[in-house]
Amino acid sequence: MILGICTFTPRGRVLQQTILDLFPEDVFDIRKREEALSDWVRRCFTLHAPLLFIGACGIAVRAIAPYVSDKLSDPPVIVLDEAGEHVIPILSGHMGGGNELAKVLSCRLKQRAGYPAEAVITTATDVAHTFSVDVFAKKNGFTIVNRQGIQKISQKVLMNRPVTLGIANSISYDREQIPPLFTLVQSDIDPVDLWMKGYGDASRNALLTLEAKEYVLGIGCKKNTPQEKINELVTAQHVDLSRVFSVASIDLKAKEYGLLAFCQRNHLPLRTYSSAELKPADADFAHSEFVAHITGVGNVCESAAATEAKEGYQMLLPKTVGDGVTLAIAKRKVAITTWET
Repeated sequence: MILGICTFTPRGRVLQQTILDLFPEDVFDIRKREEALSDWVRRCFTLHAPLLFIGACGIAVRAIAPYVSDKLSDPPVIVLDEAGEHVIPILSGHMGGGNELAKVLSCRLKQRAGYPAEAVITTATDVAHTFSVDVFAKKNGFTIVNRQGIQKISQKVLMNRPVTLGIANSISYDREQIPPLFTLVQSDIDPVDLWMKGYGDASRNALLTLEAKEYVLGIGCKKNTPQEKINELVTAQHVDLSRVFSVASIDLKAKEYGLLAFCQRNHLPLRTYSSAELKPADADFAHSEFVAHITGVGNVCESAAATEAKEGYQMLLPKTVGDGVTLAIAKRKVAITTWET
C-alpha cells in the first residue's frame, strides 16, 4: 500500500520514523518540509492513499477540507498526536478502511514501540460493536448500488430491529453463519431490507442492494513499470472496473509503485502470493522460462488470477501482453466469506 505521512515538529518526526520502521511492507509518500501541505494532500487524494497526519486534528481538517467529496471514495485520514497517545481516524473509517488501519497502527505502536497509541473510533456501529453493512460489503467484494440504504440498514441494526435478507442463488454462503439479527427470506418476490445479488441477477424491492464484484485481474509487470502502462492494457480490454473484485500478482510486486498506484487510484485491493502459492495453478498455463527464472513461476498473471479467484473460477481472458505488462482476467465464484465487521 502507498500511504502519505506528514509531521510538523521534531518530536513528530521521531514518531514518523517509528511508523516507517514498523511498516516495511508499505511505500510511504513523505511530505517534505518545503512542500506545500495542500500539494501533498492533493497528491494523496488523487492516488487514494491513506493520509497520516502527526499533529493537531484542526490542521488535518483544514488541509483536507477542499478535497473531501464522497464517503464511498475518499481516502482514509488518520491523525496521531506527536506523543503517540491517540490514533484517530477522521475520514472514511468504513469504506476507506480508516478504522481498520487505525487499529493496526495502534497495535504495532503499542506492542513494538511502546507508545500508548489508543485507537479512537467514533463510528456508531463500531462503538456499539454491531454489524456494519458497508464494511461487510467491502470485505466480501460487493458494490453498494443504492447508497442511501446504508443509513437505513444501520439504523435498524442500531435499534436492534430485525433486518430481512435476500441472497441470490448465484452467491454461495453458509446459512449457519448468518448473524441472528437477519431474517433470511427465501421468496424471490417479497420485499427485503437487504438484497445481495450477482451481476445479471434480477433487481428486487429492497432498502439496500449489494451487487457482487466478480472479476479478478492477474497482473505481471517489469520493474518500475508506470501505472499508465498498466492502465493502457486494462483499458484496451474494456474492463468494467466497477465489477473487479481484486488485483492479484506475485509477492515480488508487493511494493511495485506503478501497480500500487493503479490499484489505489481505482479503489482495487492488491493481493500478492509467493511463488510457492502460485505454482499449483501455474502448471495449467503457458510457461515462460525467462519469467520462471526471475520469479519462480512461468506465468504470473494467469496463475495469480486463478489463485485469487479460487476453486470454480473461469479464465475469461488468457495472458495478454502490453508494454512491460501482462494481464489475465478470471471470473470468481461469488461467496460470502465473513460476516464479521
